[in-house]
Amino acid sequence: MINQLVAKGLRAQLKMGNFVTGQLIVDLDFREGVPPVGINYSGLYPELPTIAAPLSKITNSLSLIVEKFEKLPIEEIGQSLQNTVSGAERLVNSDELKKTMTSLNETLNQIKMLIESLDSKTDYKIGETLDEVQRLLKSAESVLKNGSPLQQEVQETLNEISQAARSIRNAAETLERHPDAFIYGKDEYK
Repeated sequence: MINQLVAKGLRAQLKMGNFVTGQLIVDLDFREGVPPVGINYSGLYPELPTIAAPLSKITNSLSLIVEKFEKLPIEEIGQSLQNTVSGAERLVNSDELKKTMTSLNETLNQIKMLIESLDSKTDYKIGETLDEVQRLLKSAESVLKNGSPLQQEVQETLNEISQAARSIRNAAETLERHPDAFIYGKDEYK
């Protein structure tokens, strides 16, 4: 009967019975999803299949971490860190860095003065330019709006050019038909 129970998932697991004394107990319970295993009858007593206890999993993990930590070259890392800190300290306290910082501060002050100077000059010129652009736009609007004197003059000029073109076309047609019209005049061929 015990073989059937093991086949259905009966497993043993060690658990902490008392944290103060460290006493352990064997917990028998049915577990789902465990691989099928049989009872081991090879020894003096039969052995039920077991699953690892959560505490033993943690202990195993901690053991692996400790082993990896022991393999780390701690002394070399410490020496390298100490060298890095010493180098950084020399750099921070070096005269070259102090001179560079002073020079950078002076450059920033000069840039600030330049920007302030440009701001005051540029504001005035921008205002002047905007006023000029506004006057130009008003002037262009008055010149280009419908019925303006300039627009009427342009229209009249275009009409005159159109009439002149018609006259030239008529003269060209007459000369084409009667090349001697220059000599005898236009009236003779009407």
